[in-house]
Amino acid sequence: MEVYFKELISKENSLEKLVDDLERVVQGADDLAKSIGVNPAESSQHPVAQRLHALKEHCERMKQRVLEHAEETDRFVRKNAYSFLAVAGLLGMLVGALATRKRQERDLPAASM
Repeated sequence: MEVYFKELISKENSLEKLVDDLERVVQGADDLAKSIGVNPAESSQHPVAQRLHALKEHCERMKQRVLEHAEETDRFVRKNAYSFLAVAGLLGMLVGALATRKRQERDLPAASM
């Protein structure tokens, strides 16, 4: 029996935010280079332009790795959905039991000597 959870976690939303953040970093670095008088598109020999180009490449590689890992995780969770639900349920019961125990210890009056 296969279980399909469409849009359980909004992959587009979180990945889109990460991509937007990476693009803002690159844009900020590009603006910084332009503000100090270096146009990265025209002068590829300038050290700032070279570093900006390296930053853009690194951000693109990071984006690709994140997308690959997100897809792998999604496939793994979909393949083992019942196991994940069981583990989540057990963890919830454990946290609930510990919280109840702490509350009971706090509410008990101190034993007199």
